Amino acid sequence: MSLTTLSVFANWISDRIYLPRYIRALVAELEARFVTIEADVAAVEAASAVRGVVTANVADLGAFTVAGNDGLTYTAGQRVLLAKQTTTTQDGIYVVGTVAVGAAPLTRASDWAAASVQPGASEIKVDEGTAFAKTTWYPSVGGNVTVGTTSPAFYPKRIKAVSAALAGTPGTLAITAQWIKSASASIVLLTRKNPAGTTGDLSYGTLTAGAGDGSFTITSTGNETSTIAYEIVNAE
Repeated sequence: MSLTTLSVFANWISDRIYLPRYIRALVAELEARFVTIEADVAAVEAASAVRGVVTANVADLGAFTVAGNDGLTYTAGQRVLLAKQTTTTQDGIYVVGTVAVGAAPLTRASDWAAASVQPGASEIKVDEGTAFAKTTWYPSVGGNVTVGTTSPAFYPKRIKAVSAALAGTPGTLAITAQWIKSASASIVLLTRKNPAGTTGDLSYGTLTAGAGDGSFTITSTGNETSTIAYEIVNAE
């Protein structure tokens, strides 16, 4: 039950049942606290959100190419998550500076400032992107993250995609370039997107871990050429 639902329910009760004055005062106080808590939660969620995620190394943080990042072109003031820097301690949330000739400097966001300590349970919500829109990322390193010192090892909690058509007898397809935390901490959910051929039971093979370079194979017991919707779930 959400805080808003609790507040509405409390008002509904107080309007229909006689309550002593002190109980009504308590209800009013609780309602005010609910509003404050919801505002605080909304503020935290907004602060931890980014427009998109960049999974290629940004060689020069002073000259970030703003176009061609998961289908997005960034403008000044927008927030971006760098998730796979070659220097892994550079990973984190950045703010895009003034754009000139297609490039802009990146500076660490105030909520992910250098030397700040981030909880290991931090979550970063990605708003847009061809592949990563509406995904939530987290540092998988375990324990707190000291920004600029700890390598966060970001992974998406869940990520969805649709495969090409299966092929062969039986139908099979290798899925590559995936974000898979580990064979033991990740699973894949499979459903047919466009059934074709003789359908059978779907399964996936051994997961090969990788941050954008993980892989697995989808196999059917039937000679099918279906496309498969798959969702990778990475446990925290």
